[in-house]
Amino acid sequence: HAFGDWSLIRAFTGIIFAVSLCFSYVLLSRNKDNFHKATFFILLCLNPSLLMLGTSFRWYSVFFILVNCLIILIYKNPKKPWIFWVLFFFLTISLVNLNYLAYLVVPIFFFYSVCFSFMRLPANQCVIATLQ
Repeated sequence: HAFGDWSLIRAFTGIIFAVSLCFSYVLLSRNKDNFHKATFFILLCLNPSLLMLGTSFRWYSVFFILVNCLIILIYKNPKKPWIFWVLFFFLTISLVNLNYLAYLVVPIFFFYSVCFSFMRLPANQCVIATLQ
């Protein structure tokens, strides 16, 4: 392997996981008051279980980094739907290749994305989209 030592690989994936958690915190805590921001930071970024999973030997660290990217993608939702669905497809294919837990997580994210996209449509387009 490229690093020469497994402890360096664990440290590298742990740092990437911690950065992705902090990035999620910044995105998801916008427009919240300080108490909720502090509580969310403690629960998300300082959660020892999440941080230990982020440095595990197995594929959990990479899996949770990709799940975090998928959550960020759903939350940010690009303006062009084809960009969203292409990124969603490649992230879900990567998740399925890493862990069987993706078979439980991906359908939830898919249905949430579809419902969220219908909620963002105006009322007249939503009726037309459901009739097609």
